[in-house]
Amino acid sequence: MRTIFFHGDRNKKQIAITFDDGPSSITFKILKVLKKENIPATFFIMGKKVNNNKKVLKQMIKQGCEIGNHTYNHTDLNFKSSKVIRTELLDTDRKLGDINIKTKIMRCPHFRFDSKAVSVIKKLKKMMIFVDIDSLDWIKILPMKFIIFFVLIRVRNGSIIGFHDYLEGIGDNKRVVSIVRDVIRKLKKRGYTNWLLFLRCWSFNIIFNKSGNLMGYIFFYIIFF
Repeated sequence: MRTIFFHGDRNKKQIAITFDDGPSSITFKILKVLKKENIPATFFIMGKKVNNNKKVLKQMIKQGCEIGNHTYNHTDLNFKSSKVIRTELLDTDRKLGDINIKTKIMRCPHFRFDSKAVSVIKKLKKMMIFVDIDSLDWIKILPMKFIIFFVLIRVRNGSIIGFHDYLEGIGDNKRVVSIVRDVIRKLKKRGYTNWLLFLRCWSFNIIFNKSGNLMGYIFFYIIFF
């Protein structure tokens, strides 16, 4: 099974909207925007947040959204032991399983990982989902208009856009509600009407191949770090 996915099919006019670090108190507001615009999104959630957010998680499923594993404690998976990595992922899976939610997708906090993390994730038969557009919504000094502009000038067929409904260590990312609303509406005007959900669509381009080729790992770090 392919392990790491960086973007969707460049030949199809489809976009993935994703959120990290939640759920939070503003996630319901994001869901209202998604419902009004009639699109799904993917939420990568932390296991430690499941117990206090069961209602919003069930609403995500009800609306046709997708839930992914973002580790239990938002743990950087770079230079961690296999045991720590497995525990972070499996503890989150168990919390989700308690409310009958299963997922085979995950996202590494801070997009950081190493070959050991890849090996563990492959053994757990999970797909690692990255982004080709980091919205930069986590940089609080950036104006909302700049973030919207930054996303829109980089978007292309198959793009995976990363937002945050919560900022670990900071708090609720309240302004993301307006940012996402504006981005979605502008994307629709450009003709994007097909919204990618990872477990329903397998037409990805990959960084790693089935053997866990480290060239993808090196490429990712050159570009983003």
